Amino acid sequence: MPAFIKDFAPDYSSFTSSTIPIVNAVFSLNLATDPAAGRHVQYGFETVGPNVWVTDVASKGFVQITAVPEPSTIALAGLGAAALLAIHRRQK
Repeated sequence: MPAFIKDFAPDYSSFTSSTIPIVNAVFSLNLATDPAAGRHVQYGFETVGPNVWVTDVASKGFVQITAVPEPSTIALAGLGAAALLAIHRRQK
């Protein structure tokens, strides 16, 4: 499944694009878009495969895209406190 960015002309008559395949990995995709007025930028994921009825999904497989949440400040502070406690216990 590829990820893409497309930069369309105001009338959609032409576009520039950048596409990369993603396979179970973290990825980064960039495109220097045209700053002219009226341009349209589109980004997302392309899925390729047969169109199927919802009742046939089990035999065709699936795609799942999820975000990896960034650690919260509180979680990072908790990890820091646990590390300090471990170091303190080792010094005794």
